[in-house]
Amino acid sequence: MIRSENINLLMDSHLEGKFSTEEATVVVNLASQCLQYEPRERPNTKDLVSTLAPFNSSTDVNDYSTHCLFS
Repeated sequence: MIRSENINLLMDSHLEGKFSTEEATVVVNLASQCLQYEPRERPNTKDLVSTLAPFNSSTDVNDYSTHCLFS
């Protein structure tokens, strides 16, 4: 599924399409790297943090998270 590049099939349906395709692509690619059989082919913690850190300030994510928590 990851190789088919159909991000919508991989994303949580509860998001209802309310996500950045570009950011979702980065996260899916990162998840794919984390699932590599050989440990040396997986990203280290520093790489994970540096890849995901820019998304921490995304208002879309924060708004959705708040909505889910208080719905």
